[in-house]
Amino acid sequence: MNIMLWNCRGSGGATISTLKRYLRCTKAVIAFISETRCNLDVAIKRVAELPLCNFFGVPSVGMSGGLWLLWGDDVSVKVCRSSKFFIFAEVNGKDGQKPWGLIAVYGDPARSQNVRIWEEIEEFIDQCDGYACLFGDFNAIRSLDEKSGGSQDLGSSNRLFDDWVRQMGLLDLGYHGPAFTWSNSQGGAANISQRLDRAMSTVSWTMSYHETTVFNLLRFSSDHSPLLIRTKPKPLRSRRTFRCEDWWGLKEGFTRVCQKAGSQGNSVWSETKKCFKKEVK
Repeated sequence: MNIMLWNCRGSGGATISTLKRYLRCTKAVIAFISETRCNLDVAIKRVAELPLCNFFGVPSVGMSGGLWLLWGDDVSVKVCRSSKFFIFAEVNGKDGQKPWGLIAVYGDPARSQNVRIWEEIEEFIDQCDGYACLFGDFNAIRSLDEKSGGSQDLGSSNRLFDDWVRQMGLLDLGYHGPAFTWSNSQGGAANISQRLDRAMSTVSWTMSYHETTVFNLLRFSSDHSPLLIRTKPKPLRSRRTFRCEDWWGLKEGFTRVCQKAGSQGNSVWSETKKCFKKEVK
């Protein structure tokens, strides 16, 4: 199952085009889009252009916030609760696993509501029997390793976030790709970058989806990177590259083998290579 999340910072035409490309390239079956900055009437028109056919939205407050949860027909999603900071849902996929709790988060940029958000998340995790995955823009970091530039004081709100993650026993699912998911897009010494977007899960969820991999993708049309959560890794193709070793030329009969392969391949390189491989095996 592929899940994509992105703080898009507005859902105008260029953003929708970028989002459409992201969804097609990642083959996401679930997508969480935050800070859409639009009401539900506009949202319904814009999501109609996207490849995922099912939709639940939380309208923005003026030009602030706005959340979308999108999913395809390959998965069953039941929205249980929502606010301007989160969407809680139950997911029932076709992977043979039991239903699990989806917690899509948009942390309070002002940080004042974070404690209340965490309390709501705790309650929902309890309702899911501790079987849940959390992801989104938490608007917080856990350590100074997750920040580049700016003040090197972690701050009380970030320390509280790290304490809460530890107390809940949540596991950070890590990432591949760029270390920071947000940038103020300033140049030189004025640049500040942070890992504000992440995916975490409870221990029981991780045990069921232990092969889950998270990718921080490249940023376009927003100051946040999209994230791709892949609950089962894509199998690598087993393809060995044929190489001609230098020392083969020292072996007796090597020139004869090359000449024979060339004549059988009719001087066409791809055919000659095939004939050569047969001769040297």
